[in-house]
Amino acid sequence: MFKQLQIIIFTLFVVTGCTKIVQNDITPTTANIYNHTTKKIGYIINVSPYPTHTHIGTTNLTNFTKEYKYDWKIPSYIEQELVKNLKRLAYVTPINLKRYNIKADEVNGLLKNINGKWVIRRGKADTYKNLINRLGLSAVIVINEAPKVAINDCGILGCKEYKAQGYGLFTKGFINTIDFYSATPFWIHIYKLKRTPISLDPQIVNINGSKSMTKVAISKNYQILPNKIGLRAYPKEFKNFTREEFAPFRLPLISYIDGIDKETEISYFDLYNRALSVLHQLQAKGLKPGDELIIFTKDNIAFIDVFWACLFGGIVPVPVAVGISDEHRSKLFKIFNKLENG
Repeated sequence: MFKQLQIIIFTLFVVTGCTKIVQNDITPTTANIYNHTTKKIGYIINVSPYPTHTHIGTTNLTNFTKEYKYDWKIPSYIEQELVKNLKRLAYVTPINLKRYNIKADEVNGLLKNINGKWVIRRGKADTYKNLINRLGLSAVIVINEAPKVAINDCGILGCKEYKAQGYGLFTKGFINTIDFYSATPFWIHIYKLKRTPISLDPQIVNINGSKSMTKVAISKNYQILPNKIGLRAYPKEFKNFTREEFAPFRLPLISYIDGIDKETEISYFDLYNRALSVLHQLQAKGLKPGDELIIFTKDNIAFIDVFWACLFGGIVPVPVAVGISDEHRSKLFKIFNKLENG
């Protein structure tokens, strides 16, 4: 007897890292799970549109900072990744606060901790009321670009911290050697305005507390040593990189932004709600207990959500390794043909 195979292939090709699940004290319930109020999370990307080169030389006279008018589209990329990750949380609607003419300076420092309690800072009450009453936000995320320690250089006389003034490139020179670092001076601040079970900030402490940036290349006697970012030649003018000479430093910056949530903590409550949300979507497409579902994705978080959605709904999950080669395609079709239940 022929049975129609109902199958959805997930093709989310955003690479993420491992997901760590942590337990909390919230006991999930299936009662009215789809009637939860949507959580509105506001955000501001307070980042320059242009990259910067910060150089620390042998003496203070050779130090300099220069901004390049090369449009790397970093603010829009950060927003894209932030919104994508927020939408992974159940019942969350991201809100760009700049569309409401709210500036980063109004939100930065909104709350402060006094003896273990979070209180509104002086002069920020109107902003707080606006965010709560007018926009109905549960939390606000602000991503700032500001000077940040790039390296902690230690020697016989002690240690000294050197800061990158903006994202892009940080270099440290000594005699005939120059070290090239990917400059990532980003600070992330999350202000929870209402009680919410949503996990937002598992890695923020690590990001803001970092005191080193990634070395991506080295030059000796004006010769670039082999590296992984595609930097092949020393710039013709060290204080004036061309667009092509500066371009390789965008790659590690994008990798850093992609990896901000490389290790994500998800509470059982969040996982439960997200899986049920996915299950609801699968059921809306006609899947029922006993049907097979091929899970074809590189996104580890999406995989976990879909896998548990299948278990909750009695759907049979069929994970398949992602690939674009003919061998992978052949394997996918062989699995498809072998599936019988639907």
